Amino acid sequence: MEKKSNITTAQRWILSEIKKNKEMTLKDLMKVTEIKESTLRIYLSRLIQLELIISTKISGQETIYAIKKGKKSNGKKES
Repeated sequence: MEKKSNITTAQRWILSEIKKNKEMTLKDLMKVTEIKESTLRIYLSRLIQLELIISTKISGQETIYAIKKGKKSNGKKES
């Protein structure tokens, strides 16, 4: 079982960029971080699994990534 503190430097960078900009698309993040799309998708997926960010997809638009509100956890996983 991994703890939320076990995130990579790149993932911390992604989190800081999203926090600074309130919300970002994949393209926005690719421009700022210069991380390849496939690698960035893996990082974002992991951050979503850790419940640190959320993704919102609106039909016909790009997915938006934002910091999850109230991210403090009681140690239990929501189902």
